[in-house]
Amino acid sequence: MVFLQTLKQHLCPGLGSGDLQWQPTRLLIFTDYVDTKRYLERQLQELLGDEEADRRVASFSGGMSEDNRERLKARFNADPDQEPLRILIATDAAREGVNLQNHCKHLIHFDIPWNPSKLEQRNGRIDRKLQQAPQVWCHYFLLEDRPEDRVMEVLIQKTEVIRKELGSLSPLVQLQVEEALEGGIDLDQLDVVQRQLEGMDSAGNERGALLQRSREELEATRYRQLEEQQDTLRRLLAKSEQWLAFERDPFRQALNVSLELLGVSGLEPHTDERGQPCWRLADPEALVSQTRDISWDTTLDSLRGVKPAKAFVSDWRRDNPVRPVIFSDPGRLSAEAVHLHLEHRLVQRLLSRFLAQGFLHHELKRACVVPCRDPQPRLIVLGRLSLFGEGAARLHDELITVMADWHPGADRQQALQPVGGEQRQAVWALLQEALKEAAGGSLPVVDTSRLQSGADADVTALLPQLQQEADRALANATGLLQERGRLEADALKSVLRNQRQRINATLRQRTREIAKLDRKASKAEATPLITGLADVVNIPELDPASMSERERRQLASDQKHWQRRLETIETELSSEPKRIEASYKVVTHRLEPAGLVYLWPISG
Repeated sequence: MVFLQTLKQHLCPGLGSGDLQWQPTRLLIFTDYVDTKRYLERQLQELLGDEEADRRVASFSGGMSEDNRERLKARFNADPDQEPLRILIATDAAREGVNLQNHCKHLIHFDIPWNPSKLEQRNGRIDRKLQQAPQVWCHYFLLEDRPEDRVMEVLIQKTEVIRKELGSLSPLVQLQVEEALEGGIDLDQLDVVQRQLEGMDSAGNERGALLQRSREELEATRYRQLEEQQDTLRRLLAKSEQWLAFERDPFRQALNVSLELLGVSGLEPHTDERGQPCWRLADPEALVSQTRDISWDTTLDSLRGVKPAKAFVSDWRRDNPVRPVIFSDPGRLSAEAVHLHLEHRLVQRLLSRFLAQGFLHHELKRACVVPCRDPQPRLIVLGRLSLFGEGAARLHDELITVMADWHPGADRQQALQPVGGEQRQAVWALLQEALKEAAGGSLPVVDTSRLQSGADADVTALLPQLQQEADRALANATGLLQERGRLEADALKSVLRNQRQRINATLRQRTREIAKLDRKASKAEATPLITGLADVVNIPELDPASMSERERRQLASDQKHWQRRLETIETELSSEPKRIEASYKVVTHRLEPAGLVYLWPISG
């Protein structure tokens, strides 16, 4: 059997014998029908045995829950050395929006749909960004002794040429293919259908001429459009970086502070199997023992990998230790280390602890003295500005600083002279350098007793300047939050309007399809539809009349669902943008002193 030979060649050379030699790669098989999927499952179970098939074969269908879908995708994209799954049998439920390319470079269309756009969408599951293999293979079974397959071969070759030239299939070509194959393949009209497909882009017909002009226009504008898209993406990336102001080192340090607040060691530097830098929790179990909170076990599970549905939690945790973490995109769907980002479950929990208690850590509310090599004494007052929205939702946190040169004298107001502009940057540089030297133990210890008595007066003297800085920061942050709310509200409106447009277009298309089914049902002799390789593998064909009835019921159900969705879209267009803008409205704010730092000259 050709299918068995394909499996042996690309997946498991020892298939069918007692010496199975599974390769570190995976195979994706697409079927049109659930019956075909079940047939393949049975055949593989007989070939491998029930126990081996359970480990090596899985199915992806439309009736799966969201959790099971995500778990299956994670298993299929996991490292083949760690996860035994090798073959995924999928219906068209996996045709769109599913990334399966991480360790899969072979795809088989077991049932071949007549719609060429479906073929293209299926191929896109592995032929996409982050595919690690330099080349992917999409296989089709074409039988030389079956006349219908000559038509299929022409269709595949033609659509592949057009896809390479245009980047994607033209709707004009799709329409021609659908019309040519509308009634299935009649063996008496086989040559007619074949010539129709071969000549669908010929300049000798009207649509072919349109396609030829499309090629010429596309070639002239392709590079300009790509440059415009790249510019748009660059602007979006720059704007996101501006909004987030994300930096990896402070991010990691904040997580370490949170871990220290919990009484456990922070993240320690390591290297992974590829020699790349990563970090590990020195003692993950201490999170539970120190905090006496067993919910941390569930949080740490996000660092363990994918749990099989039938596995016991205790056994799974024992066999899957907490993995190391990284703070940048590894460039592949799965990696030995877990990418910690702002939305990760562990990060969310640790950052909430940092926001609640991090500013109290290391007695930050007390004054500290840092020896400095600069001869001018300086004072830095830090304040924490917090903005809150409805329901006490934290919208913004910011450190406000006031820096002053200190000329000791009796009057604090005159002794402290706030600095700004470039001088502030110079003071920050002095503070960073002094902290590094102090951490290394290269600076002498300073007697702080004479500064303690005046700390309260120093803070009081600079509070007006701190409040002024906070007012400016408050106005700036409020404006940015309002702008962000407006942009997100506008983006949601655009998404809802596009969704409404697509649903209306789909409803019109489905109405035409139902009309076609009605015309087919009214024919005295129904033309049998080809079901891919059904006759090759001895799967009984579905009765055309009953199949059309099921399709009709499904289309009617889809129409009802889309009509209801259209109604909710109109409501959401009115309410949801307002709700988003309201969520960014500042209801109250708070300013509190967070720290006091003296930069004291060593010579002083």
